[in-house]
Amino acid sequence: MTGAQLASVLKRELTLNIQEMVYWTDSTTVLTWLQSDSCRYKVFVGTRVAEIQELSGPASWRYVDSESNPADDITRGKTLSQLAGESRWSQGPPFLQLSANHWPNAPSGEPTEEVEELRKTSFCGLLTGADTPTLPDTQQFSTYQELLEATTRSLHGAANITDHPTADDYNKAELALLRQAQMESFPEDFVLLKSGKAIPTSSRLLTLTPEYDETTDLIRAGGRLRRCEDLNREFLHPILLALSHPVTKLLIQHFDNQLCHPGAERVFTELRRTYWILRGREAVRKHQYNCPGCRKWRGKPEIPKMADLPPSSLRLF
Repeated sequence: MTGAQLASVLKRELTLNIQEMVYWTDSTTVLTWLQSDSCRYKVFVGTRVAEIQELSGPASWRYVDSESNPADDITRGKTLSQLAGESRWSQGPPFLQLSANHWPNAPSGEPTEEVEELRKTSFCGLLTGADTPTLPDTQQFSTYQELLEATTRSLHGAANITDHPTADDYNKAELALLRQAQMESFPEDFVLLKSGKAIPTSSRLLTLTPEYDETTDLIRAGGRLRRCEDLNREFLHPILLALSHPVTKLLIQHFDNQLCHPGAERVFTELRRTYWILRGREAVRKHQYNCPGCRKWRGKPEIPKMADLPPSSLRLF
């Protein structure tokens, strides 16, 4: 590392046009490190390897055997007079005056790597069932209808646009989208409720007494109206959604467009027939504040400022 730092200082301070720099080391282990990624090694080695790789290219490093390495002369018991005279310590090794074809080559064979300097590796993976569907990325769609269409075709396996999914396919796709949104928004609560366990007291769903619906595989809001026979199940126990999830935002946008951009309470009421969005009013107001259609409907005409009176009206008679 000291050699790379010194070479960097020379290139920065000298006014000479240096076209190429060659670095030498008598350690095959160091050469192996420089040809690898620094993140593979522990902090002490990895930090130094990363700095050397920033200051020099790995291809600039060559191998020199210990017998031809002048840097070892100072450790071999030579006297000061021997080092002060003309020697390879001051003049450099003789092979540098030859062409690059006569320079020392690295030993043949597979280089050995010190295992104790390597970081411990661990496997991190996600196991999914063979029948688990892969849903489209919700953030790649600008409308809920486009997302639903893509999800339906993904689950239906339609190869081209001539295939027509059924209404049941659209229903299954919508349930899959809502299920994914709940698993991403409430992962711990979803697992606990599905296994029949109580959610923690710190959960943000606790006040809604959530319950797991085995028919649709979704979390629904609880309540005391389950004995009411005049209202359907979707209205009594709406589907729980988080306000910040992309699916929720597309749903709010979809209802707002379908209702022709009414007030926030109108959109919120229609959503509450099927969905319970956490802090739903805030989510609807936030959407309508940034919605171009809503801003157009709420816009008011601007009364122009009256012009100055003409000179004819200002004459004194």
